[in-house]
Parts: sequence; structure tokens; C-alpha cells
Amino acid sequence: MQGRSLYNLATVCLGYGRWIVMLAGIISMGACGNVALLFIGGSGSKITGLSAASNGASFSSRCGAKASDLSDPSFRIIDKTLLATILASGEKSGITYDATLLATIKIVASSRQSTNVTLVEVTKLRADDDGRFSKAEVDATVAKQSKTTTSLSMGTGRLLILQKTDPAFLGIECTVGFTASSTVENSEGTGIVVFEPGAALSLSPLASLEAYASELGDSRSFSSVATVRAQGKDWAAAGTEATITTTFTKVSPDISKTKGVPAGSQAPDADLAYEVTTTANGLDVTTFGLSKRQVFFINTTNHQLVAVLDDSGRLDPVSKKPLAPVFAIVQ
Repeated sequence: MQGRSLYNLATVCLGYGRWIVMLAGIISMGACGNVALLFIGGSGSKITGLSAASNGASFSSRCGAKASDLSDPSFRIIDKTLLATILASGEKSGITYDATLLATIKIVASSRQSTNVTLVEVTKLRADDDGRFSKAEVDATVAKQSKTTTSLSMGTGRLLILQKTDPAFLGIECTVGFTASSTVENSEGTGIVVFEPGAALSLSPLASLEAYASELGDSRSFSSVATVRAQGKDWAAAGTEATITTTFTKVSPDISKTKGVPAGSQAPDADLAYEVTTTANGLDVTTFGLSKRQVFFINTTNHQLVAVLDDSGRLDPVSKKPLAPVFAIVQ
């Protein structure tokens, strides 16, 4: 029986010529090429297990739904479309171009898994008049990087055992989700990464402010061993392992106080925000398909994820400079 569900952070990546743009939060689990988007999902569980009492008003108030609903794989914890506009410029053979990309991401998550499909469209391209760089070339590059990501959550039974043997998991009821594996498929292949135990890579917008205060407070960290099972684009080789640590830190939901949010971005209607930083001992965490920093903005009144910032930590393959963070709004 599955435990309380949270949306799994999953990554979808988009490529665009010689530059790479990382798109915000709804993910960190992709075989990342270029635009990564992060979103919420996963599985949590009450320390004492699912019981009749878990369906009471107190639990529903803290966790946003009955335990019986959250443990039902047909119950959709999230069914949303996200939209991000990305402004970019690049260079080819001495020709500079500007482009606008529109990324539409469909996310569906239940207690057992989350899936997302990303469609990318070039809405505007200004190229040099000699035609040496065409919109068709851009379209072909972007099409190759569209992705489908599937993340599976850690089982409730395992979480209950961990809560009894590892203080790091004690008291987590319905705010954090633990991802057991993530598979990213695109035209260039499939990348798979697994986590032991499940990695804390998700937050639940269904949980209340009180639940977040008691379970995460101002800051909390979790560790897991990540292993690449199949090498995705720009990942470490299959078999590579590292201990990853994710730290959740409460921050202001005001985007004007959030480093990396592009100027002029729409302000989300959020009353809660957590910054999630991820590190890997001795290795670059991006080679496991993970972003170094993400910020999730949640409206706890409406129980909605409303925006995500993804600061991937990846470098542009040409300039070798860090890629700018990208901000995504849930529509």
C-alpha cells in the first residue's frame, strides 16, 4: 500500500544549438541536455502507518487530503500544465541570432509515479539575412531534445522502516517525497538513475503551513546513494555512484528576494517557498541528472505549486560560463 503522495521532482531537458538553458523547477531528475524543468511529486508516510485515524480531519488538514485518497494510485495529486518562455541568443559560424522558445510541460502525478511530457516550440527567431542559420535548423535541434520523464516513489513500507532506524527520516508525514528511480527517454536514448534509500527530491503542495513547520522547519537535510544505471546525455557513466545530500531551506516567497529570478517575471501567488540544494560527494551532481539549486513556490491555501526556479549549475559547453537560472510558472 502506498503512503501519502507528493509530486516527484522530475527533469525535462531541451537543447538549443550551442547554448544550453536550464528551465526551472519542476525537476532535477532528467538526462539533462539543455532546458531542465523541475516539479513536485513523491511518496510520504505516517510514522505509525496508514490507519483509520489517518483519514480523520486532523490528518486531512495537515496533508491536504484523506490518507485513503493519497494512497490511491488513481488519485491525481497533480495534473497541471506549466509554461515557460525562454529568451536566448547564440552564435554559429560568426553569425549571432536571437530566439524565443515556448516550453509547454504536462505533468501528471499519483502516489506511485509522476510523468511529464515536454513540447517545445520556437515562437520567434531573428537570424542573419544571409540565411546561414534558419528556423528549420533550430526546430530540428529542439525536437531532438523533447523528453518524457517517469519517476517512481519509494514504497511506504521502506519509509516506515527507515523512520524507526534512521533519525533523518523521523517525523516525515506528508511534506517530503522520496524518489526511488527516474527514467528519462528522448530521441537520443534513455537515462536511468536509482537512489538508495529513496532521495528526498520533492515537496507536496497539498501539505499545510503547519505540516511544513513541524516536518521541515527552517532547514532539514537528507542523504542517499545515487547510482547511474543507464547513461543519459551529459551524465556520468553507468555504474557511477555518489552520496547525494539534499537540503531544504525555508526562504521568502517574494521573488524579488530570490536570486536568479529574471527581471520582469510574473510574481506567483505563493505564501511558502523552499530552496533545495543538492550536492554529491566528490562528483558534480549535474552528472547524475540533478540540479544544484531549485526554489519551489507553493500556495498552501489553494494547495498548489505555483512556480519553480531552476539554477542548474551546468556550464555552457562553448563559453564554459554558468547557465542562467530559468523561472517557470504553473498555468
